[in-house]
Amino acid sequence: MSNFSIILPALLGCYAITIVVVFGLVREVWRSLDHTPRVKEPRTKKTKPSTEQKPKQVTPAPSAPSVPHSPFYTLIQRDMRGEVEESDEERKKYSRDTSLFTKMPQLVVYPKDADDVSTLVRSAREARRQGFNASVTARSAGTDMSGGPLTDSIVAVFTRHMHNVSVSKEEGSARTQPGAYYRDFEKETLKQDLILPSFPASREICALGGIINNDSGGERTLEYGKTRKYV
Repeated sequence: MSNFSIILPALLGCYAITIVVVFGLVREVWRSLDHTPRVKEPRTKKTKPSTEQKPKQVTPAPSAPSVPHSPFYTLIQRDMRGEVEESDEERKKYSRDTSLFTKMPQLVVYPKDADDVSTLVRSAREARRQGFNASVTARSAGTDMSGGPLTDSIVAVFTRHMHNVSVSKEEGSARTQPGAYYRDFEKETLKQDLILPSFPASREICALGGIINNDSGGERTLEYGKTRKYV
């Protein structure tokens, strides 16, 4: 028997086995696949996130406890139209002038006008009758170097409200309230070609109330005299 007749049946056998194996694999793979028809899910519209801000819950800050006022404050403040203060901060502010002295007032009062000053004096007199340490000390700019505007009772501060100035060239005179700063007073007098020549060295920061009360003088005093000559 020739070699060809032996090899040919062997090759055919190998091909047959290969075909059977491949067919078996294909069948197993086909079975493992899911051939049920798929149902399309309906599309849902994407909603944009809302830009509307939700109201925030705000917790109110705790209110500061109210500090009861002293009977002295209540009596003085009762008929005043101007402010009356007794806080430590406000009292400390007016416990000094430009001297070396320190005195803490009990009350700081800001009179509105002359009528308010009269009311303050009457109230202080009534407080004194009731046994309070009541006296009134006037204060303008506080540039005094002798401790004049310092007190341990009531300090009346005029620079907040009482600072009006009026000048008459015809009369050659001016009317002013004690809280007017000299620098502002001089601007008004110079508009009428007038001047108060007794201005002191601190004229940029001092006020008329202190100038008049202290009979202040300055660099022209020898030539023109002190303040009392013009009041």
